[in-house]
Amino acid sequence: MKILCLSLFSFFFLQSCVAYAPAPAPVVYPVSSYQVAWESALKAAEDVGIRITHADQATGTIEGHADRTSVLIHVNRQPNERIGLEVSLRGPQQDAYIADEFHKAYERRVGRR
Repeated sequence: MKILCLSLFSFFFLQSCVAYAPAPAPVVYPVSSYQVAWESALKAAEDVGIRITHADQATGTIEGHADRTSVLIHVNRQPNERIGLEVSLRGPQQDAYIADEFHKAYERRVGRR
């Protein structure tokens, strides 16, 4: 009889104990370094007064104008998983100042300065 009472008591006692499942961890989708570089290049171009006329993320090409200078920016993936950035200027005022200011703004945008 003691064993039966003890068994029933243990059974009901253990039934009242609740073990909750752990809360699921939030899913974080990492932003690729290419996406960060692309967004930073677009915003940096706007920061220095380049009027963007065309942007194609698939090819990594941003085209625009600053005064009478045509600006072509390439954001590309390199084999070593790094991101390359090239700026080409065309026109009567191929002002190196524009490229220099763009690079400074880009560095600020990606958080390096």
